[in-house]
Amino acid sequence: MVGVASGYQNVYLASVLQRIAVAYFFAALIFCFLQARSMVGLCVSLLIGYWALMTFVPVPGIGAPDLNVPGKNLAHYLDGLCLPGRKFEGTLLSTMAAVANCQLGVFAGLLLKSQTLNQDQKLDLLLTGGVSCLTAGFAWAQFFPVIKLLWTSSYVLVAGGFSSVLLGVIYYLIEMRGFRRWAQPFVWLGINAITIYVVANIINLRALAGRFVGGDIKLALGNYSDLVLAGASLGFVFWLAKFLHRRKIFLRQSRRTNQPGEK
Repeated sequence: MVGVASGYQNVYLASVLQRIAVAYFFAALIFCFLQARSMVGLCVSLLIGYWALMTFVPVPGIGAPDLNVPGKNLAHYLDGLCLPGRKFEGTLLSTMAAVANCQLGVFAGLLLKSQTLNQDQKLDLLLTGGVSCLTAGFAWAQFFPVIKLLWTSSYVLVAGGFSSVLLGVIYYLIEMRGFRRWAQPFVWLGINAITIYVVANIINLRALAGRFVGGDIKLALGNYSDLVLAGASLGFVFWLAKFLHRRKIFLRQSRRTNQPGEK
């Protein structure tokens, strides 16, 4: 057993894809078995419960938690106790907040699919909900800091708030005003999102971009060099997404039904 455990020392088992899978799993169960009002209540309970555990429960061997110091929190302690391999910050316990985060997306989806609300009402609710989440998140951050690595409850509200406002703006431009052509590159990305993610983790796109906007160009750009480098990296991502889309290469699991006459 010691040999098996040691084999995981340099392996990070809880990356973003695993977090997405777990959060989607629980959010899907909640959606299937609870009504909308109960889902909202559970979402709030998860955020408050996670805050209470991270704020008031002493960390064994450390004492009072200190979120301003890496490792001095309950989430990190539980990862060290239960999760083999390399540690990032806090994964297992923060799943509570991640599930609540995923529920915010469910609420947005239910809102957009509603047959009882008109477009103006949907837009108002997206913007109002986003501003409300931002206000609550930044207010809560005074007591529970916005920390992505720990997926704090305030981070969930701030991220969800910005997302809701941005979704509202996009909904207005595309659905209400009919401006769609500008969004085509994002369609390319959405169709092959996982593929792009995997490629970006295999190929160092930032280093590749540096071949074009590095060296003397970087020196000439001064303080804007990082911005231009990031833009060039993003350009390679869009180029790859467009390449795959034009050739109808969609790397995802699909179920193919037999056509008439086929066995």
